[in-house]
Amino acid sequence: MQVEASNIEKVENIVPFLKAYPFPAFIHCSPPNETQGLDNRRISLHPAWSNRAFDTLFVSYDQFLTAIGLGEPLVAYGLWLEARDGLNDDEPMTHRLTLKIPWIDEGNDGLESEVNTELELVKSMLLDPHGQLHAIITSIPRAPLPKHGNAKSSLRHKKSRKRRNKPIKLYDLPTFRSSTAPPTAKPDSLSGSSATESGSSLYGHGGGPKMSEMVANYPWEKTPLGPQDQWDPCLKQAVQLTLSTPYPAATWWGPDLVLIYNDAYAEMSTTKHPRIFGQKGLEAWDELWETLGPALKACMEGNPVYKKDDLLLMDRLENEEQSLEETYHSWSWTPILGADQKFYGVFNGTHETSSKVIAERRMNTLQLLGSRSSVAQNQEAFCQAAISSLNENDKDIPFAALYLMDADAPLGESEDALTTPQGPEIPRYHHPASKLMFKLRGCIGFPAEHPYLPTTVRVVMNSLISPSVPEMDTELFSWPFQQAIASREPIRVSIPPSVSEGIEQRGWGDRVSHAIIMTLSSDADAKPLGIVILGLNTRRPFDADYSRWVDVLRSSLGSYLDGSISREEEVKRAE
Repeated sequence: MQVEASNIEKVENIVPFLKAYPFPAFIHCSPPNETQGLDNRRISLHPAWSNRAFDTLFVSYDQFLTAIGLGEPLVAYGLWLEARDGLNDDEPMTHRLTLKIPWIDEGNDGLESEVNTELELVKSMLLDPHGQLHAIITSIPRAPLPKHGNAKSSLRHKKSRKRRNKPIKLYDLPTFRSSTAPPTAKPDSLSGSSATESGSSLYGHGGGPKMSEMVANYPWEKTPLGPQDQWDPCLKQAVQLTLSTPYPAATWWGPDLVLIYNDAYAEMSTTKHPRIFGQKGLEAWDELWETLGPALKACMEGNPVYKKDDLLLMDRLENEEQSLEETYHSWSWTPILGADQKFYGVFNGTHETSSKVIAERRMNTLQLLGSRSSVAQNQEAFCQAAISSLNENDKDIPFAALYLMDADAPLGESEDALTTPQGPEIPRYHHPASKLMFKLRGCIGFPAEHPYLPTTVRVVMNSLISPSVPEMDTELFSWPFQQAIASREPIRVSIPPSVSEGIEQRGWGDRVSHAIIMTLSSDADAKPLGIVILGLNTRRPFDADYSRWVDVLRSSLGSYLDGSISREEEVKRAE
């Protein structure tokens, strides 16, 4: 749909890839020849243009506004629409719309109903050389959209009045906020910037001056793109849109797919930025080209690509032995038409979903552990349930070993004298030192009789042995069981290559270079009931999220183990 072609003629080079965008996309404009200052410039609530995905949902722009909901929801949308992202950090760069759309389902005998859906909108603001403001809106569905391709809105038969209606302005609607004054321009931005008046983009949270300066100062004449003054107008506007997009975005251009991106994309790239900027696609993301290459080829042929929670192994870990990091992204690639109506580039928007996907996987491990271990009637059943549950997550737990306490014996007098604190600094609740013996009750990934996995472990509890982890070389390596008992905290251990030799390379197929050793108990002051060794994911950093999950896992194992011991003892007493 289109109200006035003149409203979008200055951004017409953006329209081709909005047409190919797989979800609803549309453009709002300020009135032409607007005399108000940039900060006070109004934007019509009626879109000036929309793509086919938008038109499939709405028969008219009036119906779009009705679906938002007249009153406060529409005012909230209008206020977000007119907010100048980047000027006021309190203003959201995205906006969620809950829509109620009348619908006739032709796949169900023409049944008339109301479709409820939710779209998350992302806004990019562009200012053309003539001072007209454009809000470029793209969307991502957060609830299912109607699936029947031939379905029609129940209002389809009614003649649209969009050409006869005067565009709704924000000042036509009641105000629901105590203060709706437009944000004041910051120094060197928008109305105070001569660059803006000459037609550069309005930078959102994802774009910004850092990457815009890099674009301006980069030696493009040394790249396949050539000098900026010779760039295709479509490339210039694609780069402008990329820089003003508030989420990670990039433009890939030409046969070599030269990469240009915004600040949010640079942050996502971590250690790969800035060396990949302005580089050919194959050189920038060579580790991903097996996945990206075919998708880019299809997109350059005019076929948009969208993937959700897609696994991408990015070369951004600061690890000499293994630099590929497990990451997940929901991303879209939209083809860009050049001035001669041939496809010359790709607009790429991406949202990293690694935290969500990995958290769900780890939560599933905890839920599986709970469902299997919480009903264990004895220690043997607990061990089987725990090992089988940990075995399911081969990425975050490439190997494991579980020890349970088998014996608790007091030390002899000579041993006790050497290990028990003496003098006035004796802890008030100190218990006499004792020998603890743990036996291996199950493992994952270790072969039988592995030289560095003892079947029996003997340690001394409440001794004067320091809880610090000693430096270990290959020949003298031993797991720091004593230090784990003394500290009662998970201890991260580096594993020499000779120690990991023979251990099954589960998960990613890498040699595991680090592990965690931790004690299990029902209470922080109680004697440990067991010890667990866990190999760590070779393609994720051991960050705060990983550490918290390990701590929850340890607490869960200790609680379930204590419960199985209690149930076993009850059965023995009953007998």
